[in-house]
Amino acid sequence: MNKAEFFKTLDSKLGQTVEAEQKSDVAKRTMRERFNELIDTDFERVVRSYERELEARRFKVEVESSAGEIKALKIRLHYVDGGISEATFMWSDDKGGGARVFRIHTNDDGRKFSTDAGIPGFQTPGSAYAAHLGVPNVYTEGWLEELLQTVIEEHRFYADRHGGIRVF
Repeated sequence: MNKAEFFKTLDSKLGQTVEAEQKSDVAKRTMRERFNELIDTDFERVVRSYERELEARRFKVEVESSAGEIKALKIRLHYVDGGISEATFMWSDDKGGGARVFRIHTNDDGRKFSTDAGIPGFQTPGSAYAAHLGVPNVYTEGWLEELLQTVIEEHRFYADRHGGIRVF
């Protein structure tokens, strides 16, 4: 291949790369907007309903939401010793981008540790939590309820290690 052909081929490939990046950026932006709408509607409604049920059982529970370009919704349960169990639903551009749930727990020694995972249906193709890693491609309300139930059950299970469930 002569120099002119080489650079013509290179320019073509660079153009394809730029076009793919632009399409990816548009797809991420669209997905983030859709996720923000879901936070405002389904997530808020479901999490607030769990908050009411927990408060009826005298759990000390907090639900916080943030506005802006990137929305988030957090539910936090408290232990008597000041420890917490928490789940935050938010968009993150880390690890390839996508919606994630960050969970923070208080360990037996009082230190906090965290885990995070993708939210089904809101993973970009390059995401570290893409479908091939076990995150389903479609979000369902059942997924959210299952996760909330897991957070609450784990909080209850570990309560004895933290002096019990904090009530108000």
